[in-house]
Amino acid sequence: MLKTMSEAIEFYDTLNRAEDADYRFPVLKLRPDQQESSSLKEFGLPKSYLDFVCRYEIEDVSISFLNLGPIPSESLQQFLRDRNGMNANPYVPDNMLEVASFEADPLLVTKGSHGHSDGRVFYLDISTGYFPPPVFLAESFPSMVLTAANIEKLLRSDPLVNANDVELDATEVLNILRFVDPDIPQESAELWMCMFGCYTS
Repeated sequence: MLKTMSEAIEFYDTLNRAEDADYRFPVLKLRPDQQESSSLKEFGLPKSYLDFVCRYEIEDVSISFLNLGPIPSESLQQFLRDRNGMNANPYVPDNMLEVASFEADPLLVTKGSHGHSDGRVFYLDISTGYFPPPVFLAESFPSMVLTAANIEKLLRSDPLVNANDVELDATEVLNILRFVDPDIPQESAELWMCMFGCYTS
């Protein structure tokens, strides 16, 4: 189990350096020079998200079908402006910002606030055409990334799963979800398992 972001970074670094690795696209890593958060403050982003993207390179990085930032790589500032400016998705609630995506569906964070905990992550289903309300996914952007990294580690640890011959073990996925967020709602847990192709009977 990857318990910290440092362990997640080491996991991706190991994948990237392995001679027989097929993981040749950009992976999550520390920024060589920490990005200034002042350039991103115009959007009302929560501190948990700002701290993460200023510390780690998310441009052009995916975890399975979860895109952490601009793909293909572009300015993070411009990416956020495009998603949350004049041409923002009309189905994104006013108290949320689009910061990432899962396939074609936006991933949102709640806007920063001085009065209460902020930065929770929600999944917005637009690809089905039904446009239901956003579903809670994680307590913060870092929590979402750590959860996804652990599920990908589980995927890569089983050659049968990796070859798409079998599904992920639901119990193991639930263990990951409850390790990162012990109080994760059932609806959120089911969404995570659906996103990564794991289904309960």
